[in-house]
Amino acid sequence: MAELGELNETLKNLARIHSAPLPEPDPRLWDELAVRTPNRFPRRQISVGRRQQQPCLLCALPERYQEIAWYAYAKRRKIDDVVAALHAEHYTAVTHEIASDHFWDLHAVQPPAPRSLRKERSYERLKKADPRLRAIVHAVHRQRVLRADQIERLFYSKFKDEEVVMAGNNARNDLLELTTRYYLYQYNYRPEGRGTKKKVYFLNRAGAHFLEAATGETPMAVTRVEEVKPRIIEHDTSAAELFVSMRSQTTGKVFPSDGKQWQLILPTINWYAERHLSFQYENIRQHRLARIQPDGFATVGATSQSQSLCLPFFYEFDRGTRSVEDVIAQISDYISFTVTRMAMKRFPDLDVKRYHPPLLFIMRKGQKIPAVIEGVKKLTKEIPEEVRPVALITDEKTVLSGAWEPGAWTALWRTDEVVPNFTLLDALLLGSRPLKPAVLDARTVLKFKSQGGRPQLNPQQS
Repeated sequence: MAELGELNETLKNLARIHSAPLPEPDPRLWDELAVRTPNRFPRRQISVGRRQQQPCLLCALPERYQEIAWYAYAKRRKIDDVVAALHAEHYTAVTHEIASDHFWDLHAVQPPAPRSLRKERSYERLKKADPRLRAIVHAVHRQRVLRADQIERLFYSKFKDEEVVMAGNNARNDLLELTTRYYLYQYNYRPEGRGTKKKVYFLNRAGAHFLEAATGETPMAVTRVEEVKPRIIEHDTSAAELFVSMRSQTTGKVFPSDGKQWQLILPTINWYAERHLSFQYENIRQHRLARIQPDGFATVGATSQSQSLCLPFFYEFDRGTRSVEDVIAQISDYISFTVTRMAMKRFPDLDVKRYHPPLLFIMRKGQKIPAVIEGVKKLTKEIPEEVRPVALITDEKTVLSGAWEPGAWTALWRTDEVVPNFTLLDALLLGSRPLKPAVLDARTVLKFKSQGGRPQLNPQQS
């Protein structure tokens, strides 16, 4: 009861503060306020030029005034609008310099999305907008969270004058437009062990409205800072970085394979993260129903002078938290996943006899790879090689720097089918031979069923 009375008194005080002009706080009280009420008055450090670090004045304001500042900035992206809006609320201590520090040093927190957003308006506005904005919303939904630099490299890079050029200003303007319209939710994330904050983006309420109308899905939205789970950001963005790096390495390049020259593109429209890839299958090694969840699925669009091919693949990323024995068991279980063909229920376009997408295993700690390869050979020696998919393994550093280079990958089995010093493109072409090029080409958008079938155990094996 005492706590309830204290809470009521706090709410009365806040209501009184919000209904009256806000007095200018004494700078001497900033540290005291930060200690007494850390959630409402966070003491955040900023570095401006060569000046000494000091608390951010705008971060010490109640949420009402932070929202006023955020909306004033988002409307025209002008710092003067922020200063004018706060001065109109009788808060004259904010200068142009203070407001500039607040926004450009990533201290601004996006206010919650209003519940009054209309679904039809959200859908129609984005439907009429630049197709690139719709692609960004789809990609953020499928990956759950993406960093600003990843979005920039995916959608704002182009090959010009023999080099890759980034349209950084366009990216920032478009992302700000998507956040102010509540299609995306911006969160300022500080990676573990690093001092610099990164902008990351989740799907917001208007984005969920658009996807619900466009695809029939009911996606989850992040509408306020309390709904953000920082622990998933590092997990999801590190897995996404593998695809982003592989895609970036193909820009403006030609790759030789099978006696031809190929241009490659990794379309984001066929890129799915683990949240969409949970499969149940019959584990033939342990004779039980099991669940498997790859970190990602994607396709490579490969085009030569005479052919246009769609080359799908799954990828799994070990972040170094599992033992070698666990990794060996996981890789071996992918063979059961292949035999039961449960992936084809999720991607019906790939339901072709004797076909399964190749599997790419990426390990953060490369020194474990020899032990993993040896363990997989021992555990799977009794399984015929003809039922196994193409499977490759390498370390994270190699993928981020040269995934398409010769010798970057090691085959886990079917080693007699790959040429010495083979490339990733060689392996993907080998694994995709059963697919029909006339049906699936480099521009194919694969059909995706969000719910695959549930397998049944053979009664003789149960």
